[in-house]
Amino acid sequence: MAEFEHRCDWAAQIEDHASDKAAELYRQAIDLYRGDLLTDCYDDWCLVERERLRRLYLQALDSLMAFHVKRNELAEAIDVAARILESDPLREEVHRDLIELYVESGQRAAALRQYRLCEQTLKRELGIEPMPETQALFRGMLTDERQRLTEPSVIEPVVRIPRGDPTGAISLAAVLNTLNEAQAQIERASDQVREAALLVLRAIDQIEQNARLDRPAAVGDPDLNELQDTVAHLAYMAEQYRALSVDAYS
Repeated sequence: MAEFEHRCDWAAQIEDHASDKAAELYRQAIDLYRGDLLTDCYDDWCLVERERLRRLYLQALDSLMAFHVKRNELAEAIDVAARILESDPLREEVHRDLIELYVESGQRAAALRQYRLCEQTLKRELGIEPMPETQALFRGMLTDERQRLTEPSVIEPVVRIPRGDPTGAISLAAVLNTLNEAQAQIERASDQVREAALLVLRAIDQIEQNARLDRPAAVGDPDLNELQDTVAHLAYMAEQYRALSVDAYS
């Protein structure tokens, strides 16, 4: 543990003027941390030392996450935030940071799952709801999704016609007709996906309304976790489909 502390202290001293070096020292320190000190010891000195080292470890993770966020290294920041929550799942501000990182990186389904995980953890461990700012972040995600889904989709022309006469056995006109039909089907399917996604959002509203009314679960009601997983999966499917495009090159 001495080497772990040494690297944490050194990184903290140079963090303001040598951030790259400090980040590397924090990474080394985090790798040296092997978990809580003497977990089977309950003497007062051991409890105090265990908590001190654990705080030092979490501070190193906090600093490393801030380093990656500042550099817009979203994947790395997400990884570090997840490690913080593995060690301290009640850090609601880190849940919020992770939700925002997921949204910024385009992982809306993951952001939704993270909010639900935060909500469940706080309810189970502390018997409380997420803070107003966390709930506001979630409502903002739903509002943005509604606006995005209600905007008319525009599919750009995807067929580039080559100069000169076609030389293949299949005429260019036949290929063009096939691709145009494919584009028309994608447009129709996109409308259907948009309508399905709006139904998902309506289901979320219904779940939240029941939660506000504190309605007890009725016989035959699906498990809430299953509902949340289904919502997250459907949101992911809709997002993946919206990213679909067809581009034909000659």
